[in-house]
Amino acid sequence: MSPPKRVFIGSAQADAPHVDTLKKHLKLYERQNLIQIWEESMLIPGELRKNKIEQELHAAEIILLLFSADLLAEDFIWGAEMNKILEKVKRKEVQLIPILLRPSGFADTPFAAYAAVPDREKPISNYNNKDEAWTIVVEQIKRCIQAKSTSNLNTETNSNSMTIEQLKTKVRDLISKAKPQEAINEIKKWALENNDRPLMDETVLVEGALTKLEKDVRLGTVYPQDAGIRQSQINSSILDLPNHASTHAPEVVTSPVLKQETETNGKLKILMLTANPAGSYQLELEKEHSRITKKLQEKTEQFSLIVHHAVNNTEFKELNETTKPNVLHFSGHGNSNGIMLQNDDKNGSALLTARALDALFEYFADEGVLFKAVVLNACYTEDQAQAIANHVPYVIASTTAISDEAAIAFSVGFYFKLDAQGGNIEQSFRSGRTQAVTTGAEKAYFVLFKDGAKIEA
Repeated sequence: MSPPKRVFIGSAQADAPHVDTLKKHLKLYERQNLIQIWEESMLIPGELRKNKIEQELHAAEIILLLFSADLLAEDFIWGAEMNKILEKVKRKEVQLIPILLRPSGFADTPFAAYAAVPDREKPISNYNNKDEAWTIVVEQIKRCIQAKSTSNLNTETNSNSMTIEQLKTKVRDLISKAKPQEAINEIKKWALENNDRPLMDETVLVEGALTKLEKDVRLGTVYPQDAGIRQSQINSSILDLPNHASTHAPEVVTSPVLKQETETNGKLKILMLTANPAGSYQLELEKEHSRITKKLQEKTEQFSLIVHHAVNNTEFKELNETTKPNVLHFSGHGNSNGIMLQNDDKNGSALLTARALDALFEYFADEGVLFKAVVLNACYTEDQAQAIANHVPYVIASTTAISDEAAIAFSVGFYFKLDAQGGNIEQSFRSGRTQAVTTGAEKAYFVLFKDGAKIEA
């Protein structure tokens, strides 16, 4: 019989009750001698806390990190030893599962590169039924426990996962039985097992539309005929989701050289990159992402949205070069010297200057990255936009500091208007600007460059 897998549970002391709950859910697998758990309350009097934690971290085969604002405030999560652990994860020597307890800045940490449970957009605290959330968490851990190897679940396709054709068949069967939520759950499960984050993002969008429809039906705010039409549209979207699945899981390496993500079925490809480095004012980037995806939800057949959080300079270059987006949308901080990205260690900031952006976008043009537009949704980015405009037909930026509310409103208005060909950038700019003005912003806060020159739109 194989020895039990060693499981490390990392959490803030304030989240000890959640650790106890998780251990109760995992007790069955302990009794079956499948796992051996260690967490901080098991320290023996006299043991050095820091030394013991590092020892158990390096001995673990499965690492469970319980994310909350309290955990992000802990020193050990940012220490050199955790960086070594992340390197082991990338080398597929250990499995890492981030568990989201409460809303936090998780999206802007290095751990955001790995699939989180129960849901990236919905931490456990947001579930009415907490047992439902913990069941999703434990199912993911169970798959790790039962895996034949210790290859990281987040970076390797699960050998027990369905093929894409099997997934399509399963989804068609569930839709024919009027079980759209079960079909969505199957797709999310497949996306999680195969580290297909674009598919997960699209599925969450469709799930949001289904949830809203069910709410409208319960409240009686939609006519039965309209509800039937919306349900039919949602069912069609669900049936189409497996067609967007990747045929293989992307490889994660120390300096990401990501697999080419090609445009799907003629859709306009939008790459959203965000950065909110430690020590900078915390922006509502998740809210902006959510609002953009909801706005594109009504046009899922026209757009493909790819999202990467907490990017550094290297990732900024490589993601643009490999995904070759039609529209690049950057959300984060800017100042008169450049746009602010994560540093290489993801524990501070690094500046991408206007001069660097000029060189980058000249290089992208040489490499065949044909942008239709670049949106710099960050403060004080006019100079950076001018540099990019030497190489991109349309560039949008802000002339001053703008509020989170105004930035989000601009994005909502812009993507509401944007067409599938990306041919109405000027009209979309005006739509976004008008939406931002309704929140108290001034028209002069936003600027549009066309073919290298600032224009009045």
